[in-house]
Amino acid sequence: MKRITIIIFSFCIAYSTFAQMPNLLNKASSLGSGSAPQADANFQVIHPDSVPIHYFYANNPDEWFSFSDTLLTNFHQYDPAREVDYFDYINLGDVGLPARPLLYQPIIREGFHVGFNQYRLYEWQQNEVRFFNNRKAYTEAEYTQSSSQNEFTVKALASIKLGKKTRFAADFRRIRQDGIYQNQGLKHGNLSLTAWYESKDKRHRAYFSYLTNSFFQQQNGGISDVTNIGEGGIFSSRSQLSVNLLAAETTHNQDIFSLTNYISLTPKKRPKPIVDSISSKLDTLSFRPIEPSKPILESPEKKQKANLFIMHQLNYETTSFKFFDTAPPSDSTVYGHFMVDERGLRHYVGYRAIENTLKIRLAYMGNLDVGIRHKVFFVEQEPKDTTINNLFLTGDWQLDIPNDNFGLQVKARLGLLDNGADYLLDANAFLNIEKIGRLDAKLTSQRYSPSLIQHRAYISKQEIWNNDFSKPIETSLVAKLFIPKTKTTIHFQNHLINNLIYMDTLGLPQQESSAVNILQLLVAQNFKYKAFHFDNAVGFQQVSNSEVLRYPSLVTKHSLYFEGFLFKRAAQVKVGMDVRYNSSYYANDFQPATGQFFLQNHTNIAPLPIVDFFFSTKVQTFRAFIKVENANELIFNETVENFVNTNLPSWNFNPSYYTLVAPQYPMRSWTMRMGVHWRFYD
Repeated sequence: MKRITIIIFSFCIAYSTFAQMPNLLNKASSLGSGSAPQADANFQVIHPDSVPIHYFYANNPDEWFSFSDTLLTNFHQYDPAREVDYFDYINLGDVGLPARPLLYQPIIREGFHVGFNQYRLYEWQQNEVRFFNNRKAYTEAEYTQSSSQNEFTVKALASIKLGKKTRFAADFRRIRQDGIYQNQGLKHGNLSLTAWYESKDKRHRAYFSYLTNSFFQQQNGGISDVTNIGEGGIFSSRSQLSVNLLAAETTHNQDIFSLTNYISLTPKKRPKPIVDSISSKLDTLSFRPIEPSKPILESPEKKQKANLFIMHQLNYETTSFKFFDTAPPSDSTVYGHFMVDERGLRHYVGYRAIENTLKIRLAYMGNLDVGIRHKVFFVEQEPKDTTINNLFLTGDWQLDIPNDNFGLQVKARLGLLDNGADYLLDANAFLNIEKIGRLDAKLTSQRYSPSLIQHRAYISKQEIWNNDFSKPIETSLVAKLFIPKTKTTIHFQNHLINNLIYMDTLGLPQQESSAVNILQLLVAQNFKYKAFHFDNAVGFQQVSNSEVLRYPSLVTKHSLYFEGFLFKRAAQVKVGMDVRYNSSYYANDFQPATGQFFLQNHTNIAPLPIVDFFFSTKVQTFRAFIKVENANELIFNETVENFVNTNLPSWNFNPSYYTLVAPQYPMRSWTMRMGVHWRFYD
């Protein structure tokens, strides 16, 4: 109780101090919104720094994006599960552990896919590798740490100009957690190296990148008896609690080399880059407020002439997925049907892939791309080797309207060979309606082949299943209205899936013959009084068949905070609390041997608000934060005796149960996290 009193008292003092500074409140009243998700992820007000930092992607090098170093925004959200632009992901209890979203969202599929998605949240995708174009060298570094020196995250970025026409950049991230339970440690790493060159006449541009993703995790299979968590008080060590697995580990490794060349077929110089242009405004599945922005660089003139380019991209990729347990338990509590060899278990899949993409691009009021992409996979799935060819006809159209009142972006794919009859149609559009707001719409329709893990699986070289599933067909409709006057976002989504493939209660893949529909309604409303903010987002979703697909019906996210300046505007501060909540549901369990989430019917995860307190500050290019995470454990544990015997079926305050995020997987106990971030120019 004393510890809770200190925390609450500190925040009360902070708020009281700020409330007694009328000049401070007035100066801070123009600051932006905070950490609750709202409407559009990438489209933000651009506040140019004294040294602008621009980046772009190889698939569209004429579209530049700009860093903004003005607001603290979500700086204190270091966890990738909290950094997402939508509602949070739910992981298996700690940073870096396998995760899945709380609200269903489709995954765009183009060709062969292995099907291991448990670390997808932490992966860097090859098409998201950033290239930089800066006048001067730029470096940034971020470090966060819990109370243990062996639990930290590190981010580092360096961009330099090697020559008049050559740039180089290195981007790095490291996540390390020991966990508070036995055999729960992990080490994740991401690294991208990029370099690009432009000829003197600007008719040839070359972009090289190297990307590596590395994931290592110890697998404990959850706590053997979750009822032991509450014994001895919440401050007793949990490192002595029995876990289901003591010798299981998972490693995923990926390396991708990429070379992209653009050759202009017209003698004219290419148009000036557009900063934060249409595609950054068409992320209709994100949920942050849309604000009008002006490009830092001038847009091309309305009467620009058309440019014709040839683009060729060559990718070489090596990927491996490995799970092993050298001392599996004699019973089948965790592994069930996968317990095929008491001497040890092993699951290995690896492949090498070579991909060639050829496109012709017409650049005029946007881009029109027509091309073909071929990718061959040499798959090693113990004990079977397979060669798979993907061949896709591709088409992309991006329309840029100078007045910025309407935008359109279309992506189309048609599969041939081993992916015959696969297709993808992804269309985005927005319309600015005078005196009302902005309307976004999105249509996604795709037919894709089942993943390798859905089709076939071996454990210790013994076949577990070999299926011949029909190809799923998925259609998603999205409509979103943002009203600037009230800072309100209303977001509607409907997802229809035919031939859904899911993992049943035994962890085995099954296919649903009837269509499954997911209906979602999301509303965000931000309130502001001077320097005080109250950001809110509420999501409702209804699944037509909860026997095959399970998500909470209600997800909410709230942030109450003060944001303003101190010391004659020398320091910017943000102090407040974040609260997350989702309704009770039978959350999916996790099978370490296959890396898959699967259905379960025995544990209903009780609802309880998750509360974090935070304080962050920014002084010039330096930022720092301190955060108390999962403070709900401190708050609600004091009232367990008052509630445990009451008739409140939807609220279970027993520490043995309210800490669970999945069956046998409790969330981390309350902890403090600190972080710092630097930016250096030249």
